[in-house]
Amino acid sequence: MSSSVALLASILTEQDACWPDADPPAEQEFLAAAAFHGVAPLLADELDSRSHGCPPSIQCAIHTERTKAATITLIRERELVTVLDRLASSRIQPVLIKGAALAHAHYEQPYLRPSFDIDLFVDRDEMDRIGRVFEAEGYRRSQQVSGDLVMPQMDYEKKDHRGAWHIYDVHWKLASPQAFAHLLTYSDLAADAVAIPALGPHARRPSDVHALFIACVHRVAHHPGVTRLIWLYDIHLIAERLGTAGLARFAALAMEKGVSGICATALAEAHQWFHTRLPEDLVDQLQAHSTTANEPSRSFIHSQSKVSILLSDLKLVGGWRSRIRLLQQHVFPEPDYMFRLYHAQSRVLLPALYTHRFVTGMGKWLVNFAKGARP
Repeated sequence: MSSSVALLASILTEQDACWPDADPPAEQEFLAAAAFHGVAPLLADELDSRSHGCPPSIQCAIHTERTKAATITLIRERELVTVLDRLASSRIQPVLIKGAALAHAHYEQPYLRPSFDIDLFVDRDEMDRIGRVFEAEGYRRSQQVSGDLVMPQMDYEKKDHRGAWHIYDVHWKLASPQAFAHLLTYSDLAADAVAIPALGPHARRPSDVHALFIACVHRVAHHPGVTRLIWLYDIHLIAERLGTAGLARFAALAMEKGVSGICATALAEAHQWFHTRLPEDLVDQLQAHSTTANEPSRSFIHSQSKVSILLSDLKLVGGWRSRIRLLQQHVFPEPDYMFRLYHAQSRVLLPALYTHRFVTGMGKWLVNFAKGARP
């Protein structure tokens, strides 16, 4: 990572960290890094107590970003309470996962943990009713590829009268790649779910063990090859709260589910950047188990191409019928998605739309195939 990112991490964790006199990062580069890594509000809170020698222009810009984050968080939370109330009226009780849940469970103020959207984990059988609830509230489906084997979630979005966007990812599986799709079910999360009183009577989040598990898997399942400090800071906060006994339960779950190598890497990186306090042998124990068990998920520790993920999915999905269906969903997504993507309505146009998608997409897949084939 760049010097700006290293400086961000040190300011967030070290009291004596200071803006360098020699060869300081460019201010715009530093601000861009804070925004990309999702830590601008955290940085603003830290600069309230210690300036760390940051230039006044940096401090002013960072505090402005915190104000924006606080405002949008408040607007989205009010909408979230309404959405959860409407879902509860239809006897649907989702579990909030990832950013929105972590913001209320592990951060002093929810705006300190900004997120682009709100993730809900639900029972697959409830998806039709969930869609009707969102549509009744003025939401529409996002332009997102569909198919239960390709994208086990539905996205809904709405722009309110203030101009603020509200985006919901409704999951019925943990992640898209087959290596992670079935690791935790809605029943698993719901059984140990914890209330979030600040978001009303119907808000629930995963247990801390499940939250840490999801945080470790999310990085590689949905964002292979991408590292953001806020994801590592999530892991840092959850792990420190769990303590020795909780981390032992987490390690047992990681081994049981075949992702101990992925979890070891995530904990090691959190320790590297934020000095997370961990049992001395925990990372080594997880790594050793992962190697001995030859976990298939180890291939995801490093960046995966689209072709590599597809080949992994074809291997794990099980049965030729499912493999054919998986390929079909990639090449021929449902007509409703094609209509949304191309802003069309007539079914007569579908052959042309699928042909255009196939031709334009083939180049991208060939590039990914070439990358995946390199040693």
